[in-house]
Amino acid sequence: MILQILLLILKIIGIILLVVLCLALLLLFYPIKYVGNADVKDQTATYHCKSWWLFHIIHITVDGVNAEGLAKVRLFGIPIYRKDFQEVEEPDEEVSKEQEKETPEIVEVVSKETIEESPQIVVKETVQEPAEPDSSDEEEKTSFFKKVKKIPGKIKELFEKIRELFRTVKDSYSSNKEKASEAKKKLDYTRRLLKHPRTKQAYLYVKEMVIKLLKHLRPKKVEGELLFGMEQPDQTGQILGYVSMTSAMFRIPLTKMNITPDFEKKVLDGYISIKGKFLLGIVLVYLLKVYFNRDVKWVLEKSKKIRK
Repeated sequence: MILQILLLILKIIGIILLVVLCLALLLLFYPIKYVGNADVKDQTATYHCKSWWLFHIIHITVDGVNAEGLAKVRLFGIPIYRKDFQEVEEPDEEVSKEQEKETPEIVEVVSKETIEESPQIVVKETVQEPAEPDSSDEEEKTSFFKKVKKIPGKIKELFEKIRELFRTVKDSYSSNKEKASEAKKKLDYTRRLLKHPRTKQAYLYVKEMVIKLLKHLRPKKVEGELLFGMEQPDQTGQILGYVSMTSAMFRIPLTKMNITPDFEKKVLDGYISIKGKFLLGIVLVYLLKVYFNRDVKWVLEKSKKIRK
């Protein structure tokens, strides 16, 4: 009886582990697909993008026009996330000009009111009676001697303030000198770290992994027509060169993509459609390779001294 219960428990645990393993394998090695469409005409760009996983269990859509758009995430067809993208509105120039026009009128009104009220103030000042002179000369002498006695104390207080000022300047100079020396040490340490052979090896390895990752994420199908041009012909040529170089580096198929450069005027018109898929497990493998690389870990450990 006890043996049967133990076997039943082990069977249930095995089923649970098998279900978890299957879900993990699906999550890592079932392809995540994406589709994107964009249309540009008369300086207006409309786009529609969507991505899904495992028969649309998770479905993501992004629709928009220029800088305004809407993103939605659905799980089993139920909306779980929604985000609106709105274009930032600039302040209206006409309103600001009207405000500028209104301000001088306010100033003129206030100035007129002050001019009208100022004679009354002058009259009041003239009406005031003069103060009566002191009757006794002895009180004036005693007040004069009191002022003379206060002069040495004021001179001493002035010297104390000057001494405190010099002390503050000295302290600030020493603190700034220490900060400058620390900044110089960090700068020298950063230069030595960047020139170290292990840093160069880490950079080359990360660059290799990033290129492989982008190749895996690249669209497998690209279609469309595009007419573009910049204000200067050399800029148009540079962009065309970058596009051809990027497509060759990441093996992006542009056989069904018609790109026409315009070297005479600034223009952007056409449409483009892309399709692709990637595996989350492959992305995770590349990230783990970078994280556990010895040279990368060494550079991250040494760079902690710069952040302190």
